[in-house]
Amino acid sequence: MKKFTFICMLCATMAATSARAAVVLTEDFAKFTKGSVGEPALDSPVAVDGTISADLTQTAGWTGTDLFQAGGTAYLQVGTGMLTTPALDLSGNEGGYVIKFKAKADAEGTFLMIMDYMNPTGYGFSTLTTEWADYEVPMTGGTAFSQIAFPAMYGAFYIDDIVIDDGGVSIPALLPASDYTRDSFTANWEAAAGADSYALNVYTLHYNTTTTIFEREYLLEGFVVEGTSHVVEGIDFGTPYYYTVCGRQGTNVTQEQERPMTAIPTDVAAPTAFAAYDISKDGFTGSWSASDLATVYAMHVIKVHTAAADGDYDLVDTDFSYFQTEGTPDAPQKELEGCIDGDWQVAMPAYAKGMLGLNNQDFDLFGAAMLVSPVFDMSVGSGTVKISLDAMGRKGLDKASMGIAHYNAAGGIEYIDKYDFVVSETMQTIEKSFTGADQNSFVVISSDVLGILFIDNLKVSIDMRKDQSILVPVRTYETAETSQEATNLGIAYGDLVGYYVTAIYRDNGNQLPEVESERSNAVSVDMPSGVEDISGAPAKISISVTDGVIKVKKTADSTVAVYAIDGSTVFYGGHGELTVCCRPSDAGIYIVKVGADTFKIVID
Repeated sequence: MKKFTFICMLCATMAATSARAAVVLTEDFAKFTKGSVGEPALDSPVAVDGTISADLTQTAGWTGTDLFQAGGTAYLQVGTGMLTTPALDLSGNEGGYVIKFKAKADAEGTFLMIMDYMNPTGYGFSTLTTEWADYEVPMTGGTAFSQIAFPAMYGAFYIDDIVIDDGGVSIPALLPASDYTRDSFTANWEAAAGADSYALNVYTLHYNTTTTIFEREYLLEGFVVEGTSHVVEGIDFGTPYYYTVCGRQGTNVTQEQERPMTAIPTDVAAPTAFAAYDISKDGFTGSWSASDLATVYAMHVIKVHTAAADGDYDLVDTDFSYFQTEGTPDAPQKELEGCIDGDWQVAMPAYAKGMLGLNNQDFDLFGAAMLVSPVFDMSVGSGTVKISLDAMGRKGLDKASMGIAHYNAAGGIEYIDKYDFVVSETMQTIEKSFTGADQNSFVVISSDVLGILFIDNLKVSIDMRKDQSILVPVRTYETAETSQEATNLGIAYGDLVGYYVTAIYRDNGNQLPEVESERSNAVSVDMPSGVEDISGAPAKISISVTDGVIKVKKTADSTVAVYAIDGSTVFYGGHGELTVCCRPSDAGIYIVKVGADTFKIVID
């Protein structure tokens, strides 16, 4: 049997039993004989140097301040009045216990917060009246040396007949929601020690513009459940729901958890992308199957660019003319996040007509505003990246930076090459070349100075060699429908174009993290971009497909390259007069380059 440092007299009489006593401590203050209720003995404080004499209590070790006898009860003076138990072993019953007592306050509605000094999260609450009443406060987080404090910080009160019982019910541990549908979800929790039933609370949060706090709107409140799960029906799909669960033991009901569980889908099924249609020289329409839990779909348009000759290739070249906002540099339209063509992400954008701003005015709350490119394979050519932009500062911002970087294991940014530059309130052109780019590099434009950085005429290019290829995001479209038109894609001669789709669950108020599906299958879009099929191969080149094997026979001293639709290289090499064979692992569309000639083949 577990031994206690301090036990009450009742427990001592039961020490020989094999089961642990439920009552850990009792105190009736029968030895507080001075004074009376209404006229406490204010001229003779009980605690001397904070310690209460063992002759005045049932158990030694009580402490207090501004505590007085009141005719068989204890009286705590408002402000600094405090009563604290001896050290108690309340680690049993998974740290769950109940504090029972009688109390009477000097003022109606006096708030009492009971605390465990040894556990900063161990606390409970009661609201006292001016009449004697019985109170029960369930607590959690009990330790082997807990000390329970009753402070009078919110008002003076009398207290009597304290019983601390570790046979109370524990607060259940919440488990993630499951079986999420458009109409329902299942709330789950672990069984709690001592509980014979549970009280389930399910609610949404509504922002009160008057009080500026989020208030609960209950779907279920105190709903009694016998087991450890419940199917919550009648939900408004797309609305964030939260739930808590209280343990019940007869009339005893625990507190709810400090943090609720968020009811959110654990996964969203990936859609199936279909063949594109309405294909033009610079656009197409994509479509896909519906995903049951999706509130929005993202169609990701990508291209594989292969250099026809040595030279620079523009990853982005924009004057931001598509920002047709009413914002100006002096009064921009501020957002928390955004995106520009090429799937470059913007943290803390501030839009002005025809310009992009990076809003660094809330640096302490949101961190540095920045424009970040996707991760590219920039190792092509010499690994050189050229950045050119027009820049100016507002609201005191006079310095910014740009460069190429990596993500580290923790998701942080580590610069490979960085350039700091000075800006003023007049637009000026900044140009800089960066070296050291590799297969997992990206571009960052940012500032650590408070204010707003505005940029325009952004151009970022990489150095490519003839026949080298790079996969480049073109644009991501979001839609609630299952089809989307893509236009003005800026596809160059010879570019291989495709798309894939992800399904996203996003709540209506953007309160919760998004849940995004895996990628759909990739779809090749046969755009009129100068790629021929193998029937157009010249006499000097022979291309065939037999049983999934691509055979290329050539006489010229040229290189053969085979690319999949996602831009990955299937084969590269083969100089001189020979026959090149390769076997791609999957069926689909492939691009074969023989020297400067490009051909499309299909493997069934």
